[in-house]
Amino acid sequence: GDPEKFKDVQLAFEVLSDPDKREKYDAMGEEGLNDDSPGPQDIFAQMFGGKGSGKGRGRQRPRTKDQVKPMWVTLEELYTGVTRKLPITRKVLVAGSEEEKCDACDGQGTVVQVIRMGPLMQQIQSACPRCGGAGSSAKTKTEREVLEVF
Repeated sequence: GDPEKFKDVQLAFEVLSDPDKREKYDAMGEEGLNDDSPGPQDIFAQMFGGKGSGKGRGRQRPRTKDQVKPMWVTLEELYTGVTRKLPITRKVLVAGSEEEKCDACDGQGTVVQVIRMGPLMQQIQSACPRCGGAGSSAKTKTEREVLEVF
């Protein structure tokens, strides 16, 4: 075929397959792909630790573990699509509560146990059982939520 059309298709494939290039294209169009100077979003991201910058992230809350829930559907429902309600429970911070330093580990997240066996002494360092190795804790409550999953 036409070499110019092939170049256009190849460029489109590169943009769609690379998440960073796709985000630039969505924000600024084709000019954003040709221009390597950072746009206003990139400058703010670099300064304040937003998307796209590896530095300056500041203190972020740790992500909770992902939950995997089995959901039974028929083959027909997979093909045609179906929306189901999925109840989940998760721990949520209580509004207005602040993180407090753990008293058991003094905010370190680890505790040292000394075990004495006759004339020998053994030290074992492990995660703090009270705060789970975080070094701090906040008041949480269990919340039930129903998600609609397609």
